[in-house]
Amino acid sequence: MIFVLCGVWATDYWHGLGTAIHGKATIVYRDYWPDEDTGTIPHLSIKVEDPTYMDLLIAANELIVKSGDNHHVFIEDFLYDETNDVWNLCTGS
Repeated sequence: MIFVLCGVWATDYWHGLGTAIHGKATIVYRDYWPDEDTGTIPHLSIKVEDPTYMDLLIAANELIVKSGDNHHVFIEDFLYDETNDVWNLCTGS
């Protein structure tokens, strides 16, 4: 597992917070370095239903690993895009 959570929260803390998003949600990840071979940034997303905060962290980790970008591994935020009805995962280094 690669994910690194910014801040001082223990991972167990996130388990007890309950539902983070009610209903179906799509987490989208575009905030990473392009593929070295093609120069493109593949569209990565995960669909979740009634995710807890821990579910969001697990989904973020999965997207970070799939991106292949081992530099931007700090989970900074999930920003809601009302126009496209998706949550954008924001990461940093």
